[in-house]
Amino acid sequence: QQLENAYAGPAPTLYWNVVEDVIQIKITAETTGWVGFGISPEGTMVNSDVVIGWVSDNGDKFFDDRYAVQYSEPILDVNMVPPGENN
Repeated sequence: QQLENAYAGPAPTLYWNVVEDVIQIKITAETTGWVGFGISPEGTMVNSDVVIGWVSDNGDKFFDDRYAVQYSEPILDVNMVPPGENN
């Protein structure tokens, strides 16, 4: 499904669509490292729900669900309920 909305800055590009109570998000970026995205009730890094993704040298894709408790590397979010779903 093509996402309806887009923000195209210098990099990356963010696409989103809202369907009932679900937000679909797609981020495209040219990078040699990782890309991350967070949502926060205050609009700051602290207390934000974060996803970080990267592609390994052999092409394997990885995503981490994380939570930022301060202005530093977000911790792994181990409180997913049920496991495997974002909270």
